[in-house]
Amino acid sequence: MKVSIILPVYNCEKLVARCINSLLKQEIKDKEIICVDDHSTDNSLKVLKSFSNKIKVYVNPEKGKAKAINFALTKAKGEIIFVAESDAYYSPDYLPRLIRKVSNKKVGGAIGRLKVPNKNKSWMTRTAFKEREKKFEGYKPISAWVFRKKILEKLGGFDSRLRAHDEVILGRLMKERGYEIAYDPKAYWYHNEKETIFQLFKQQMWWGKGYVDTFKYYKWLPKSILVNSFLLFSIVLFLFFNSLIFYPLVWVLYYIFLVVLTKSFSIALLKLLRGFFQTIGFFWALIE
Repeated sequence: MKVSIILPVYNCEKLVARCINSLLKQEIKDKEIICVDDHSTDNSLKVLKSFSNKIKVYVNPEKGKAKAINFALTKAKGEIIFVAESDAYYSPDYLPRLIRKVSNKKVGGAIGRLKVPNKNKSWMTRTAFKEREKKFEGYKPISAWVFRKKILEKLGGFDSRLRAHDEVILGRLMKERGYEIAYDPKAYWYHNEKETIFQLFKQQMWWGKGYVDTFKYYKWLPKSILVNSFLLFSIVLFLFFNSLIFYPLVWVLYYIFLVVLTKSFSIALLKLLRGFFQTIGFFWALIE
C-alpha cells in the first residue's frame, strides 16, 4: 500500500531538515514525500531543494497551508495520505502503526501521541507537558493527520477558507459521516510547545482569529471562546454599574474554577492565558 507524505512548509528553515529526515526513516518501503513551500521568506525552499533527490519539491501556486496541502493531494499517488508538520518530527514506526489503524474501513483518520521535547525550557513548557500527559489518559481525538485518500477526497480536502483549525473541522466532518478517528498511544511524534508569553500570545491570537472562520462557515466555537467572551464583555456590565473592581474578581473566580477542574494551579493559569489570548484574537478578527 503506497503512502504519500505531504509536508507544507512556511518559514521553517531551522527545523524542516530534521522533520524530513524523520520522514525518510519511516519504516515503510513504498512511500513518497511531497513538500510544498508556501512562499517562505527564509531559506526553507533552499533546504527542501537540498533533499530533491529524495523528495518532490513544489511551490504553492496560491497561498495558505490548506491550499498547499490540497495542491499536494493532486500530485499524490498513494492510497494513504499523511500530512506532516514541518516543525515536528516522528518516530520511525509512527506511520506503520497508524496505517494499521486506517486499514479499518470504519476509521476515517488516525493520530499518534504528541511528545514535548522542550518540556524543561520554561514553566509554560513544563506545564503544557503535564497538561498533555493528563489529556492522554482516556484520550478521544478530535482530528487526524493520517487518512485514506478516498475519504479525504470525498470530504473535499482541507477547507482553505479557514485561517486555522481546518484539521479539527475535517475531523468533525468525518465523525458526521460516521467515520471514527483512531488513536495509537505508541505512535510518537514530537513538537515543541511555546516557551514565552509572547510566543503563546501570537499563536493563540491566530487561533482566535481562526475561530471566526469556523463559526462563519460551520457555526462552531470551542467552549473556551464562549466562556472567555462572557468574561471579556462582562466589563461592560461592571462599567455600567460603575464597579470596575468586580471585573478582575470574575476572572479570579474563573481561575479558581479552572484550578478545581484541572487540580493544578499552573495548568489552570495556562488555560486562562490561552483562552484570554484566543478571545482577543477572535474579537480582533471581527473588527478587522
